[in-house]
Parts: sequence; structure tokens; C-alpha cells
Amino acid sequence: MFFIEKNNKIACSIIFGLLISSFVVGFISYYMFYMDNKQGNKIERIILFSLDSCNPEYLSPDYMPKVYSLLKDEGIIYKNAWAPIAAETMNGHTTMLTGCWSNSTGIIGNGYHNSDLDEDEQPENPVQDPDHRLVDTVFEHLKKNHPSKAKKTGFISGKWRLPDFLAYDAEYVFASPVCKEFEICPKGYESLVGTPITHTDGDIYDQWSMRALTELVRKDDPEFIFINLAWLDASGHDTGSLNLNHKRELRQLDDMIWQFIIDLKAMDKYKTTLFIFTGDHGMNSMSDVFVVDKYLEENGISVDFVHAEGHSAFIFLEDKDDIDEAVELLEDNDKVSVVLPRSEMYRLHLDTYENRTGQIYISCKEDTAIAYKEFTFTVIGTHGGVSARDVPFAVMGPKIKKGEFIQDIIPGLEDIVPTIYSLWDYSIPNYMDGRVLVEIFE
Repeated sequence: MFFIEKNNKIACSIIFGLLISSFVVGFISYYMFYMDNKQGNKIERIILFSLDSCNPEYLSPDYMPKVYSLLKDEGIIYKNAWAPIAAETMNGHTTMLTGCWSNSTGIIGNGYHNSDLDEDEQPENPVQDPDHRLVDTVFEHLKKNHPSKAKKTGFISGKWRLPDFLAYDAEYVFASPVCKEFEICPKGYESLVGTPITHTDGDIYDQWSMRALTELVRKDDPEFIFINLAWLDASGHDTGSLNLNHKRELRQLDDMIWQFIIDLKAMDKYKTTLFIFTGDHGMNSMSDVFVVDKYLEENGISVDFVHAEGHSAFIFLEDKDDIDEAVELLEDNDKVSVVLPRSEMYRLHLDTYENRTGQIYISCKEDTAIAYKEFTFTVIGTHGGVSARDVPFAVMGPKIKKGEFIQDIIPGLEDIVPTIYSLWDYSIPNYMDGRVLVEIFE
């Protein structure tokens, strides 16, 4: 009897021990899963990739197979997004980094003509002077309202034009050697990234920009990084769009971004990174030219000035009473696809100051560039018109839905900053025109 009771006690102890062990193992497993899941929903850094001159078709298995495959499985891909008009480098990036349309920023393209000034008084390059910009960038707004966050921001630009206009108050700035206001890289990074190789106009090859991004995350790890990858734009202007040369450039870019993702995983920072991929505008191949002032003047309309932006233009007339007749003439021209008088510029958010936009905006067909005073158009690819406003848009990372393709919603570049502010739980400034992309959230 004693022997049986003793065995029962031993058996009960074993069973009790097994139950306790199972509970402990289960608790540990649940805790580890919970912590891993919690870590996976934590955003420690946001990286905004601007693929300069990128058409929506380029974010595809044919052109960028590695990045596309990852986004298809782990993120949200929109069919396309819209850049502001005119679809140019400076107003595209200004909208991207302010959350505002062109009519709010006052930046309508890569420059503008001020009709209140005589020819010899025109600003030499108005989109290199931030005083001509009417709203703050995200970096400037953070500096004023969230200074601790402002110290955790980075700006990497392959495009030489951008830093002197948009990078003020970013903590870490990497810029082309031709920039006037910024050094090539922050102190302490010289030995890590070296001296960039530049194109003849000063744009930087993407390899250097991606190396700067990797080292910036490794060394100082800001919470928000903007990176412009410029070489697709240079390639597009030289050779046009949707061709084998562009395909080669995009495959190289695909490899570089993929390597960066591998590096992030090695640093154990991939799961806590939110990626945004987009572009400042698209790119079209040119086969025709429209000399708009010659056409109007041959039909009896006196033109004061034409500010050309690729295959679109802002027309300043000698006599504003000629607007209706000029609009009718332009609508009848088979090279022109869009004509907006001043009263209708709001349709494309171009109704900023009249002395910047003139009385008429036109956009030509996608193969036609605007020329002024018989200027010979020398590049094969260009942008600036309505047909070049389509850009890719994809988001991937913590708190983002996985494996979705959105066709029925078209976001704008102005939506990026408000969405980032929402992720940071910051109030969105009233001056921003964009919306929060709520459809991307889990």
C-alpha cells in the first residue's frame, strides 16, 4: 500500500512538473511572439525614395524585379500616383517635401518668369532661392514645431539642384559638389562615402547616394531620410524612356536597393523600417517640337513671353483681351493636348500668382516639346506636361497592409508628408493640401 501511494505521489509530481513546464514554455513562446510582433509594428525610421523621372511602368517585374517582388508580397503598390504640374524636378520635390500643391508652394516647375520685372531684373534661378518658396518643407516645420525630431532627419540628393532649395534644417545633408550652401557630406562621413562621381551638370551617380544611405543608417540612423536617386533622369534625357538603356539603369538600381535591404537585415533594422517609393515626375521620348509663340503670332496674337517647362508652357500675352482667341487657337492645334486659361488653372492646382503663371497654360502631346523663339530642342527625353505626371507609388513596412495592389485610388505627392505625420502622431498643419493615405494601414 505504501509502495502504491509512493508511486502515485511520484507520478503526480511528474505530471505536475510537465504541466508547469508546458505552461512556462507556452508563456515564453507567447511572449517571444508578442515581442517580435510588437517589434514588427514599431517604426524606427522612414525612408522616402524619390526615383527621379520614374514612370509607373518601371515598378514592375520587367524593370525592377527584386524590389517589385518584395513590395508585391510585403507592401502596398498603387497603379500610379500624380506629381504636380508642371511635372518637373523642382516642383515635384517641393510638393513631395511640403505636402502642398503648386498653387500653395508657388513653385510651378524648374523655374518661372516674373512678369512684374523687366528682363534684366529676372531672378537668375528662382528655384535655387528658398525665399521664392511660399511654404515650409517638412524639415523646416519639424525644426519649428518638433525640434527633437528635426535632429533625426537626413537629406541625400543625387540631383544637384535640390539641397540649396529644400534641405535647410535637415540634420544630415549629402549633396553634389556644385551645391553652394552645403558640403558634400556631414563631418565624419568623408572616409565612409568618398567623393562622388558627377555628371557634367553636377548630378551624382546612384551608387554614391546609396552608399551614403547605408552609412547614414549604420552610423547615425535618423528617423526620417529623404533620398533622391538622380541617374534615371540623366539617362532618360539622353536616351528617352521605355527603352533598353533605361531597363539597364533600372536593373542596376534594383540591385542597389536590394543590397541596401540585405544590409538593413544584417543591421537588424529591416523590420522597423518603413519604405516609401515614388518619383518626382515621369519621362517621355520626344519626336516633335512646337514653337508656340511663332504659332500664336502668325495668327495675330502678340506674345510677351513663353516660360517653357519641357512639353508644357506658361504663356504671357501682350494683351489679356486676347485670351479667349489664343485659347481657341491652341485648342485647334493638333500638337496641344491641354489648354487652361487663367480662370481654369485651379483644375491642375496652378492658380498661384499670375505673375508666375501668365494667362494660359498648355501641355503638348507626350512626344512634343515646347520651343521658344526658335530654340532647338536637343534632348531626346523630357517631361513637364500632363502626360508625365504619372509616377510609381508603393509603401512597405510596419503598420502597412501586405500584398495589396490599389487601382481605384490615385494618391498625390502632396499626400506623403501628411501620412508621415499621421504615423508620428503629429497634428497635420493646416497649410498642407494632402491627405492621410488611410487605405494603406493595417
